[in-house]
Amino acid sequence: MAEKLVITFNAAVTEKYLEMAADKTRSEVDADCCPSGVSILAGHGVRLLIL
Repeated sequence: MAEKLVITFNAAVTEKYLEMAADKTRSEVDADCCPSGVSILAGHGVRLLIL
């Protein structure tokens, strides 16, 4: 069975991460590439899975 990496950030780091993810996705779309993707799961705090 594959293992998953789960990273939990505080609010400030989450905001910065989402800005970076948006920039990366925008660049991929502008280059006519399929976005690589980021999954965000809400729970106790915000948990982000990078796919």
